[in-house]
Amino acid sequence: MRPILVLVGTAVSTTVFAQTVTLDAYQNGKVIGNVQYARNVHGGSQTNVTTIHTTQKGITTTLVMTAVFDAKGKTVSRRLQAKAGPQSVDVQVTFSKGAAQVSILENGKKSNRTFPQPSQMTTEDASSWWFITTKPKVNVTVKSQNFDIATLKWGEIESTYKGRKSVKIGNKTINANLIAQVRSGRSSTIYADDQGMPLVIEQATTRFVRRP
Repeated sequence: MRPILVLVGTAVSTTVFAQTVTLDAYQNGKVIGNVQYARNVHGGSQTNVTTIHTTQKGITTTLVMTAVFDAKGKTVSRRLQAKAGPQSVDVQVTFSKGAAQVSILENGKKSNRTFPQPSQMTTEDASSWWFITTKPKVNVTVKSQNFDIATLKWGEIESTYKGRKSVKIGNKTINANLIAQVRSGRSSTIYADDQGMPLVIEQATTRFVRRP
């Protein structure tokens, strides 16, 4: 499987809510698709669903990625459903005994694999709860290891809160929360609103901009 898009203190009150935003994906100034990001929070559980639609060279690809986190930011499960033309894949991952347990259904063929964690680095990503249950201090950095369901590899995530910074969306300038993130060597600059939902995501060749 080839890599795909990678999409994201002082205590604040825990709440129950659901949010959805849609961002257009730009490459070389042209829209190549869109990303819908939905987040559901209930007590100490968070479910994120990212849906990506792209059309390139006449082929439409749809990716649906689901991730469930516990109250400390540890991933409970992940799922990737992808369809590109006649090709399809459904990958489901759970975690136990220091390993990712992976079930793959690809074009009707099923297989199971196990991927042990490569190190003892924590799998708890506290940044998963930034602006939901905690407000990070400026320049705070959190590091953890993460299983990338797109590449089926373990990697590290490093997220740093840089404070408030203005970002332009269309004709509007918005004061946002700036997060610098490196995920398995791939850098992203994330501008988030005060609920932690993305306004703009900048990557090496792609820029994602929230729709009004």
